[in-house]
Amino acid sequence: MGYGTTWGSSWGSGGGVASLVGSTSDFGPFLAAIARGHGGRIQPENWTTPDADYVMCLGSDVPGHFGKFNHEDRIDVSQEVDFETGLIVRCSARIRGPSAMPSGASWWARLLLDGVEFARRKIEAGRTRDLSDMGANLTHLNPGTHVLTFRLQLQGSPAAGPYLAEMPAFYLDSISVDLP
Repeated sequence: MGYGTTWGSSWGSGGGVASLVGSTSDFGPFLAAIARGHGGRIQPENWTTPDADYVMCLGSDVPGHFGKFNHEDRIDVSQEVDFETGLIVRCSARIRGPSAMPSGASWWARLLLDGVEFARRKIEAGRTRDLSDMGANLTHLNPGTHVLTFRLQLQGSPAAGPYLAEMPAFYLDSISVDLP
C-alpha cells in the first residue's frame, strides 16, 4: 500500500473550503479561543507536531480556557476532497483533555464523511493522546467529491445544561490517504 498526502496544514487554502460551525451557542467560547490565537489554524504552543509547523486546533491550545456550553455545542472544520482511488483516510492528531469534565457531560473528537460519523474518541480529563489511527474506510464511497469533517463536541443531557466547562484541544496535523 502506498501513502499519498491529500493535504497537510493547508486547511482553508487551495482546493477546499474550511468552515467553523456551531450548534446551539453563539460561538462565544470557541470564537474567544480563536480571537486569542489559541484556536483555528495556529502554530501550537503546547505540541511539537510531527508533520507541519501549523495545525488546525479545534478548542483551545492553552489549558484553562473556560466557557458556557450547551448539550451538543460543537466546532467543526470541513473540507471538500476527491479521494480518487483511496482506501482509507487517516489523520495525525492530538487530543488534550480538560483538567476536569463537567458533571454529566463529556467531550468528543469526531471524524465525519458526508455528515456520517466514522470515528470518534472520547476526550478524557487530564489526559493527552496522540492519534495516528483515527480514520475512515473509503471503499464504499462513490467516485467524486466528499466532505471530510472533524468535530469537537460536548455531549451531555439537554436538561442539565448549560455547562461551565474547560475547553479541550483537538489538534489536526496532517491527513493522508492509503492508496491501493
